[in-house]
Amino acid sequence: MVTRLVRGVIPAILLAVTLVVVALRQLRQPINLDTFFHLRIGQEFLHGWTPWDPGSLTPYATRSWLPTQWLSQIVLAWAEDVGGLRGVLWLAAAVSVVYVAVLVRACLQEAPLLVAAPLAAVTLLASLTALSARPQIVSYLLAVVTLAAWLRTARDGRLRWWLVPLTWLWVLLHGMWPVGIATSLVAAAGLTLDAPPAQRRIRARAFGVGLGSALVAGLTPVGPGAYGAVLLVGSRANYFSEWAPPDFTRFPALALAGLLLLTLAVRVRSGRDTWTADLLLLTAVGWALYSNRTTPIATAMLAVLLARLLGRLRTATGTDADAGTAGAEGAGSPRARRMLLGGAAATILAAAGFAAVMPDPHPVEPDWLAPTAAALPDGTPILTRIEFGSYLVWAYPRLDAAFNGYADAYTTDELDDIFTLQDVGDGWEAIVRRDRFDYALLPDDDALAYNLRLAGWRVLHHSQDVEFLVRPGAPDPAAS
Repeated sequence: MVTRLVRGVIPAILLAVTLVVVALRQLRQPINLDTFFHLRIGQEFLHGWTPWDPGSLTPYATRSWLPTQWLSQIVLAWAEDVGGLRGVLWLAAAVSVVYVAVLVRACLQEAPLLVAAPLAAVTLLASLTALSARPQIVSYLLAVVTLAAWLRTARDGRLRWWLVPLTWLWVLLHGMWPVGIATSLVAAAGLTLDAPPAQRRIRARAFGVGLGSALVAGLTPVGPGAYGAVLLVGSRANYFSEWAPPDFTRFPALALAGLLLLTLAVRVRSGRDTWTADLLLLTAVGWALYSNRTTPIATAMLAVLLARLLGRLRTATGTDADAGTAGAEGAGSPRARRMLLGGAAATILAAAGFAAVMPDPHPVEPDWLAPTAAALPDGTPILTRIEFGSYLVWAYPRLDAAFNGYADAYTTDELDDIFTLQDVGDGWEAIVRRDRFDYALLPDDDALAYNLRLAGWRVLHHSQDVEFLVRPGAPDPAAS
């Protein structure tokens, strides 16, 4: 009875709690402000933009750009058309539940539910701040799918050529698709090294999956420009903290560090392993150290690889009667897999019901914002912070939210100007004059708002820690 409780009931409860928590997290947390520019871009694609020739959200962004997640943005916009912001949050909850289910299924391929459920819970804790209604969740999911596919190939020798069209789809959904190609090439190198000398030529065929994936990445509607769009990220890393190296003094990175240390400790304890597994582990370590943006992928990869290591230890020590199943079809029982599928489906359906009756998730606005925006002429540029601009491009598309979070559309010089303004750096006044801003929407404790007031700008409206300022001599929208 105790053994059944520990091995079956408690892990099942933990899995159910994990699925519910991730769904509620998406439904109840405030909408990420980046979500709004994704929704606006998705609407533009639904109403005239094309992936190979997108327009611009503002004349202040002049860089010629190509979209890296246009299909996800279309799906988000479609969800908004059908269910409003509630529909968007439900979609995010559903994709997140599927992500957790895929992660647990990948772990069940290597170890029993007793191992898989806690690893999924730890992964969720380490990735919680990265889970929002944005396309990047798709990359987390597909990274796990790719890793699990190669671990199965390492066991049965069968190449999963379906990873090639999966990469083609990934390119349409989010810009982190090179993670999948890197995983495929690293796994192919490991398989070649693991093979006996006489079979290495055959094993080298595995490189065809990674190379084929790299080739089809340039055959989407965006064309070969997809490669350059990904390389552009490097030039934006200095402006946004999510591309900075992880801060291991903060909780998500601390949880990742704990998982990494545990994985390395078990790896040392488990003795000699395959080149494939060790190279994939090094790849996960690399993503863990690379940036905040890639830490969720590293966490998920480490969870699956740790499940594999623990499954090998069970096999080596013969800790229970099921130990011998690891390495063949995985240690997760069919019952556990059915329970996972049923639990995920039930959670998604329950999330739909909750979304239908939940309070309106629209951000609270000052009462004066909508009438003030309506009084301004079409295309009026608004000086604001990036996060406010990301909301304004969605909520008030008539206006020109000059600075928003979609950095791909700005040149580096334009980004320099944006952050000079936001930090009130040298030359900020010249930028305001040059760009002919008459109106500003800013937090009242913002340094730029303070300096605008010193420069004679008048506060027309103020409430809820937000203020609307008017340049001296500019028309008063309240008088319109």
